Amino acid sequence: MKKVTCLQSNNVTNLSDYNLSADELKVLNKGLTFVPHNIPLIYKDLDDDVKRLERKLQISFFFHRKNQHQTAITENSKAYKKQPLTSTNHNWWPKKLNGNITEFCEKIKHELFEIRKLKNRSFNLTIQEMQALRKLSSNSQIIIKKADKNSGIVIVSVYDSKM
Repeated sequence: MKKVTCLQSNNVTNLSDYNLSADELKVLNKGLTFVPHNIPLIYKDLDDDVKRLERKLQISFFFHRKNQHQTAITENSKAYKKQPLTSTNHNWWPKKLNGNITEFCEKIKHELFEIRKLKNRSFNLTIQEMQALRKLSSNSQIIIKKADKNSGIVIVSVYDSKM
């Protein structure tokens, strides 16, 4: 018979054979949507994310404008038919970019880099909780899921979830 662990004032139900430590339980009780912000930010990742955002905004603006003014954008219509926006064409950008979108994305990037430089940032996880989070995320023997009807978090063994 399986051991079911559900502690008082706790949103975590452990249906697996894995014994949770106190720090792992603390981290899980923060919820599945909790975002730790003491993980170091990587400049290249930030830059790539902002570029991806700018590309999406530029494409949305371009096609929104194209739908409003079909006759205004005829110079490049053949090029767009040759290279449709599909999952294989991730590098396509409109030829004419909106300066406001580019400026907005540059400001976002600048603000993110300024936040990254702050020395007195407060962290929302202790070192022990960060280690517990890494241990939970690397554990391939358990699956952590949202409980039915959003009533907490359930931990099940991998072999139980396949049944």
